Amino acid sequence: MNITFDEVRKNIEYVLSSRENYFDIIDRDKINEIHQLYDILLNQINLLQDSKEVEKNELNKVEQIVCNVYPYIINVCVMKPLSEDIRLFLLSLNQLLFNWNINSVNSRNISDYCTTITNLVNDYVSLIEMIKMLKYLVEQVNKISTWLPPSLDVSKHYSNLIENQLRSIRDGK
Repeated sequence: MNITFDEVRKNIEYVLSSRENYFDIIDRDKINEIHQLYDILLNQINLLQDSKEVEKNELNKVEQIVCNVYPYIINVCVMKPLSEDIRLFLLSLNQLLFNWNINSVNSRNISDYCTTITNLVNDYVSLIEMIKMLKYLVEQVNKISTWLPPSLDVSKHYSNLIENQLRSIRDGK
């Protein structure tokens, strides 16, 4: 996702300004840490734009917050439904952090977190659609397996073989 710096800020600030609406998705303490991370990143980006140096302990502070918050964000991406606002927020935060990382510490750890979040958020819709489709297919197979049309003379043995084959595929055996 490539959007302008102003759009990134707008997407992040929208969620942070109305964070009470997102406590069911992201824990209050984690949102506060994300807000702190955002403020520090903006401050450091401004310093870098002014060709000023950022103190080492300030750079380390970002990495500490990221190592604390990003595993939680990964868990949220996997375990909770993501609204479009949250998806944009996470992708924007990620882009901001990724660009900051490239221009400051170039941490492999931060880069890996950013890549993971981007992949999870971008693939989220595909996964949800796939799950819905598979649920529908299972329902259809269950309906068909309990009813055999009289016009087809299918032996019970053959029907049981198909049912067992489908069950083993479903169970991953």
